Amino acid sequence: MATVSFFRFDFGSNPVWQPGDVRGIRIGPWNGFIGKSVSFTAWPFDLSTATRSIEVVRVRTETRPFPATGPFPPHHVVLVDVKNAGPDPIVLWTLFMGLTAP
Repeated sequence: MATVSFFRFDFGSNPVWQPGDVRGIRIGPWNGFIGKSVSFTAWPFDLSTATRSIEVVRVRTETRPFPATGPFPPHHVVLVDVKNAGPDPIVLWTLFMGLTAP
């Protein structure tokens, strides 16, 4: 049976996140990504005064070597690009990360 874990990251944008702009988020280094499926969902903070919409437009994974200072394994980084796809600026938003292991 698969094991699923969820993580929540809350963000505040200063200056405000304008429509059409893309924000890049770097998660890691963390070797807990090894052998797992990673998924992301983004949600804008709900305010009745504006229409807000955001979308995850790209997810990349990278392994990077540690500096040559010892016998360490490569470390893993996930890079997530999120776009303000709505008509109004965004100040507060949340990124959810799901990890699924076999």
